[in-house]
Amino acid sequence: MLRTAVLLTLTAACLAVFAGTALASRAPHPGERRAIAHAARTSPYTQQVRGKFDVVHLRISTVDPHWAGANLRPKKPYRRRFDTAQAAFHFAHGHWKLSALGTADVGCVVHRAAVRHDLDLQCSS
Repeated sequence: MLRTAVLLTLTAACLAVFAGTALASRAPHPGERRAIAHAARTSPYTQQVRGKFDVVHLRISTVDPHWAGANLRPKKPYRRRFDTAQAAFHFAHGHWKLSALGTADVGCVVHRAAVRHDLDLQCSS
């Protein structure tokens, strides 16, 4: 009986630790998905690769829903020429804008650490 109680307590403690570090971002609604994909396709950052990538793994922050993160993955014919890039999007003045794009430190554009963590965006500085 005591052994069972100890195991249950340890399990609950482990779950509490891991639940606190889990990402809480959410999937976008269909309208958000379309608007963010449009922002990615029409951004000056992507003008050289228009039509050559898909927006995948899109997430909206639950800490601050004005921020979103996604990956821009090259379409199959371009995967040997381009790397998948991480992207940060910001919603302001009624529309989404691609704020940062790259393979490292994309999260530096997001000032709140909790939002970066929520979207799994990295910033080494």
